[in-house]
Amino acid sequence: MKKYLYFYLSLTFTLCAGIVFGQPGNSKEDSAVREVITRFYDGWNTHDADKMVSAYDDSIDHINAFAEWRTGKQTMKEELIKFHAGPGMDSYKTITFEKIKFIKPDVAMAIVRQISRVGNLGMYILSKESGKWLVVSFANVPYTLKPTEAKEAVKKQD
Repeated sequence: MKKYLYFYLSLTFTLCAGIVFGQPGNSKEDSAVREVITRFYDGWNTHDADKMVSAYDDSIDHINAFAEWRTGKQTMKEELIKFHAGPGMDSYKTITFEKIKFIKPDVAMAIVRQISRVGNLGMYILSKESGKWLVVSFANVPYTLKPTEAKEAVKKQD
C-alpha cells in the first residue's frame, strides 16, 4: 500500500512542479507572438513598410542574410522602403513558425521559415513591454530550398 502511496505522491509532485516551474504553455501569449511576426510578413507581402516596422521595438537590431547589421526602427524602415521599391518590389514570402519558446514570461524567441524565391530561417527575439509584444532583435540565414519549395515559391511569385 505504501508503494502506491509513494508512487501517487511522486506523480503529483512531478506534475505540480512541471506546472509551477515549467515553461508556461500560454496559448494567448503564443498567439500574440505569432500575430506580431505575421503582421510583419503581411506588410512584406503588401510592400507596406509602416506595417512591417509596427512589429519592431524602436531599438531593433537586425542581421540580414548578407551579414549586414542594422539598428533602429527608422533605419530599418528606410531600408525596407528602398528594398521594396527596387529588387523586392515583387517579393512575396510564405512563412511557417518552426518554434516559439518563452525564455521568460516577457521574453520570447521564435524561429520562422520564410520561403520566396530563396529560403531563409529567421530567429526573432521579442519582448513584452506594457502588455505589447515587439521584436527587439532578429537575424536571417539563407538555406537552399528543396525542389518542391522552389516550385511553389516560383508559382506564388509569378
